[in-house]
Amino acid sequence: MNPPADLMRRLIAIDPIFAQARQIVTDAGQFNDIYIIDDTWVIRVPRTPAAAVTLRHEVQMLRALQGRLPLMVPDPVYVCETPGQEYMGYHLLPGVALLPEVLDAVPDVAGYDRIAAQIAAFLRALHALKPADLGLDLPLRDTPQEWADLYAQFQDKLYPFMRPDARAQVTRTFEHYLADARLHAWQPSMRHGDLGGSNILYDPESQRITGIIDFANTGYGDPALDVAALSTMGDDLLARIYQGYPAMATMMERARFYRSTYALQQALYALRDGNEDDFADGIAEYV
Repeated sequence: MNPPADLMRRLIAIDPIFAQARQIVTDAGQFNDIYIIDDTWVIRVPRTPAAAVTLRHEVQMLRALQGRLPLMVPDPVYVCETPGQEYMGYHLLPGVALLPEVLDAVPDVAGYDRIAAQIAAFLRALHALKPADLGLDLPLRDTPQEWADLYAQFQDKLYPFMRPDARAQVTRTFEHYLADARLHAWQPSMRHGDLGGSNILYDPESQRITGIIDFANTGYGDPALDVAALSTMGDDLLARIYQGYPAMATMMERARFYRSTYALQQALYALRDGNEDDFADGIAEYV
């Protein structure tokens, strides 16, 4: 599948280099269509109005974060925010996603430690930032009210699909979290919001992290959200990251709660967007 003709016309009008494209590789992200042009450019096109709003937010975050982090992040070169025609384009960052099979192929402990140290340095730098440092006025995210609202959506939209015991378990988990004031006494910071292996780029030759992508959910909130995402990559790596970022110790209980909501969040947003495959995958363990 090639990019829509109207998108290519707009890109060519901005930069004639796109008229000379020899290879276009397509992919489908969770919320965007992705086109990789000549292994040089990434063009992301939102599939829904909700994804378009998120893309505009991501552009704002990426522009504000340029030069402030120890790892490369996308730099939006081409941006269109016209309603119904939104897209973002940036230079392709080197590396492959740090998926389980890639992480398993790291040849030695030194390689693991190098990866962990880079991730820890990224977390320290990002979590040290406040919106004022970036010249931004951002709302506070990850509040108890935000999680209460998400809980209500789970009950309204997803509980009808779920087994009674699965509903009861989710209810217990949320009621405990929402009632425990101790879990809400965190200091807000900038956080990535989706720092799993699919958004961490790695060069197997140098055995180094080369960049971080997907800042769609980046904002001012609980840094434990990033620890939750990293925890999906395994306890061994997380323990090594902790050595370079011991402040994680205060985040672990919240991180476990956040991680417990991932599959249901996937199901909820897939249901909203009419994505049957992602919905089935997200809700599978609850039906």
